[in-house]
Amino acid sequence: MTERKQGSKRFDQLWTGLVLLAFLSVSFLVYYGYSGDDTTSLGFVANSLHSALCLIPLALALPFALARRNWKRLALSILLQTGLFVYAGQWHFPRSTAASEPGQIRVMSYNVQHCWAGVEKVAATIRRCDPDIVCMQELDWRGEDAATYNALRKALPEYRFYCSNGRTTATRLPIEWQREVWLTEFSFSWSCVETKVRKGGATLRVVNMHMPSFRTDVMLGRPLHQLWRRFGEVGTEQACLLRKVVPIAKGHGDPAVLAGDMNRSPSGQSLRELQRWGRDAWAERGIGPGWTMPSRTPLQRIDHVWLFGRTGCATAFVESSGASDHNPLVVDVLVDK
Repeated sequence: MTERKQGSKRFDQLWTGLVLLAFLSVSFLVYYGYSGDDTTSLGFVANSLHSALCLIPLALALPFALARRNWKRLALSILLQTGLFVYAGQWHFPRSTAASEPGQIRVMSYNVQHCWAGVEKVAATIRRCDPDIVCMQELDWRGEDAATYNALRKALPEYRFYCSNGRTTATRLPIEWQREVWLTEFSFSWSCVETKVRKGGATLRVVNMHMPSFRTDVMLGRPLHQLWRRFGEVGTEQACLLRKVVPIAKGHGDPAVLAGDMNRSPSGQSLRELQRWGRDAWAERGIGPGWTMPSRTPLQRIDHVWLFGRTGCATAFVESSGASDHNPLVVDVLVDK
């Protein structure tokens, strides 16, 4: 009996040590994902998966505490886990802004993933959010997306569409000008769509961007060392692209926003140029973590709207939708006339 108790005590100590090690390791990875260099392979993984990694300590502690009926340990585990989860999600609470009444333009950033759940579901989500301008990613007017693109245009007749290399911008506001900007100095083809719209006496430039991500389909069958190195390469590509895109969004100080799927949480070092020159709309007026992906059980905030020039944020929210693997981010932008 004594040997059994001693064995049980050793097991308890071993399991507690394992949970504590997991908690400390995940805490380090979450911190490194936010504060470290996410152009490295470790930084990329930590930044991309920080919210999911936070579930590991709880997954270890919960069944053990329930099996042993150790309610104090269970309460402590949940408390520590909650704190880590809130930090990992970078929860924001709205700050007060100047009480002014400039123009207000509703901008939506939405990765529609080729409308895989159906054109009507995507169109219904857009109509429900009622945006003035929609920045869509993963929808092209050519190739396999052509029929879907045309069907969405028919489903939303009040919007005018413009597409470049999978970045589609649709707006119901008067357009002053619109263009595609190719970033040609890279070994891969990449572009953004820039649109200047007018509402009342206010104008706003909107840059629609989709940053590269780690594509598992390209890496299948390759050696592990190549897979690991590729994580860091993606972070470097993102940083290089932003150095080209941010000056476009910044312009000459006129009101502008950069919207799109950045495939990166907002504090990553690959987004340093954005942090330096722009302002995160969700950090100004969003409530909670702002997670947009995956749509059913969101754990990542990788869809963004960044503000430039004489702009502010009135409201920001994430709309629940199962029409894509992303939920859309909607921001009401305040524009000085």
